[in-house]
Amino acid sequence: MKKVFALTLAALTFSNVSHAWIIKGNNTPSPSQPVSRGISVEDCSDSLYQSLSTFSSSTDAACSYGRTDREFQRCTISIAQEIGHQYVQLAGQACAAARNTAEANCAIDLYFRGGLYVSNNSMSADGVRVCSHVEKDQLKSCVINQYQTRGKSGVDAARICLEQFDPAVKARREAEQKRIEAEKRAAEAKRQEELRRQEEQRRQQQQAEQKKKDEEARKKEEERKRQEQQQQQQQTQPSAPISTPDVGGGVIVDLPNFE
Repeated sequence: MKKVFALTLAALTFSNVSHAWIIKGNNTPSPSQPVSRGISVEDCSDSLYQSLSTFSSSTDAACSYGRTDREFQRCTISIAQEIGHQYVQLAGQACAAARNTAEANCAIDLYFRGGLYVSNNSMSADGVRVCSHVEKDQLKSCVINQYQTRGKSGVDAARICLEQFDPAVKARREAEQKRIEAEKRAAEAKRQEELRRQEEQRRQQQQAEQKKKDEEARKKEEERKRQEQQQQQQQTQPSAPISTPDVGGGVIVDLPNFE
């Protein structure tokens, strides 16, 4: 049935439309990828095709992400019916990568409203990985808010939100913050110790200089006192009388003539 319908639609720009919904930024499905045991990609694609009546190339692509089992098919059909049959490949990618339908729906929501790829291992974050966390509802709301109202890219929004809500990331961030704070405290303690050392060095230098000044002042004072004492001693010592020749009281005496 699928083959007949596909041939009928071949003339209606089949190729262009069928490739319009290739998931952005994702690897092209490869036939070499593993599929669920017992169900071929063709059987899986036929099942989706019959349930959704969309292009067979899209259902082929949806079943080429590594899963073809019944649970995968139910998940893909459920999500495609919700977001539009033309997005069956996107639904298949989400259901193949996610652990359950709830996580797949979360990843789809982040694709349309949060700027994240459904699944892209070349990026630091994608919808499936964000939605694999227990706190997926908080994370999803946070990413959408950061993307739509804060102007962040999807990846940046995911990083910000994971730092807020994911326990492991939060623990790493807190540990890093503690390490930085410990380094700051150690650096500050070292700085304070250096300041104390410099202050002690200045104090000792000032004491040495003051001691030197005090010693010089003491010596000057001792010298001043010594000189003052000398002067006092000189002033109190009596002066010696001046001796003059005796000339008879100033009277001329005739000497006897011995002739």
